[in-house]
Amino acid sequence: MRALTCFRPNNELRRNCCLLQNESIGLPEKFDRAERYHPDLSLDFVGQPQVVVGVSSLGPSFGAGLSFMWSDMLGNHNLRATLNANTYGMGLGDLAKNTGALLAYQNLTHRWNWGLAVQQSPSIAGGFATGMIVTGDQPVLVEQSITERQTYRGLGGGVAYPFNQTRRIEFGAGYDNVSHQR
Repeated sequence: MRALTCFRPNNELRRNCCLLQNESIGLPEKFDRAERYHPDLSLDFVGQPQVVVGVSSLGPSFGAGLSFMWSDMLGNHNLRATLNANTYGMGLGDLAKNTGALLAYQNLTHRWNWGLAVQQSPSIAGGFATGMIVTGDQPVLVEQSITERQTYRGLGGGVAYPFNQTRRIEFGAGYDNVSHQR
């Protein structure tokens, strides 16, 4: 063992110098066997919850959203889930139709990285139409509420081959569906 050279001759400083000079302290003497790594997903973070309250021409609106991300210890397996629900002023009966979600998985275990994602995202637009009609001999003002729901649904996947830290080649494919409902 080399001689200790410390500025102050106190015991704590000497002990720290010994620990820094001997890199094998704390390691096992001999490795008996290595255990195979099993990737178990654990929660990395929960996104900031959101709550929405508002009033529009469609009526009172309430909504909420959450997001989560899980990964394994090495970061090779990543899972992301997002949920967003809103009434858009249409009441709780249409809450299922007005719910958006995303579920995505990414695998970085091998040189070829790949991932899959599925999502649904609704959007509501609306307004009022006014007009005059004649009933009998009397003109009548008529107002009509118009609401249109557009729902985007998508399924996609991709693969990537990194050449180095800044260059890679990527391929992706997906299926998208946009539906309209009045």
